[in-house]
Amino acid sequence: MTHSSMSRLRLPAFTLVAICAGCATINSGSYGVPVDAANHPLPAGTRPLLAISAEEDASVSSPYFGLVEVTFENNSPAWVEIDRVDLDFGSADRNRSVQIPWGDDIVTWSDAVTYRNAVEEANTQTALGVLALAGAVGQVAGRHGHGGAGLAAAGGLLEVASVGASLAASNQAQSEDEGVRFSSNHLLAMPIRVPPGLFTKRWILFYTAARPLGGCIDHVTLAYETAEHAQGRVALHYKALGSEWQRDICGGPSPDSHAM
Repeated sequence: MTHSSMSRLRLPAFTLVAICAGCATINSGSYGVPVDAANHPLPAGTRPLLAISAEEDASVSSPYFGLVEVTFENNSPAWVEIDRVDLDFGSADRNRSVQIPWGDDIVTWSDAVTYRNAVEEANTQTALGVLALAGAVGQVAGRHGHGGAGLAAAGGLLEVASVGASLAASNQAQSEDEGVRFSSNHLLAMPIRVPPGLFTKRWILFYTAARPLGGCIDHVTLAYETAEHAQGRVALHYKALGSEWQRDICGGPSPDSHAM
């Protein structure tokens, strides 16, 4: 599996549409709360290096999968390059309960969501609308990626508790072109470069049981380190109302539609 073949996975098209057609905001849902190493909120008035927000997209949710978009906003006059990201869902049980699909597993998930949403959309829209929907969701799997290259990749599940070690091993194996690889817009694809005065968006797909150990997984602490060795931690609440993901344990109303 080559890095170029993996880079064809792009930011989900439905996210871009939401930005253009929604309330003209750049952030993804609620802004996170900056916290210290003990996960205590930092004093009021503390200016974090980056403003980070996150939100699940309920339109592509299912009982076992949730897709979360994360936005990094850089209000400084200098580029910020993030070299490492770690995720903590608050307890050992929760961390063991969350797995991160990669490679062909993301493509297979995207195909299934495409067909499911198209079938549901067909009940209320024309065939032309269904085709447009399928094309938009297909971009999650990079159907229109760089040069139209196919994704000849292995796939699998990465445990959140071992993200750091797995990615370090992957970096060491790059010369042999082995290891876990993520597309260029995936949250775990390093580096994450954020231009001065602007923002960068990333996404990540989570896989859990319908009723995960430790209860509803509706928030995460994201820790990052930059190329300049600056560090930050932010507590993010991302769960969307109407999502099917973990509905039995997280609650919330049923979605009216999966339409994008």
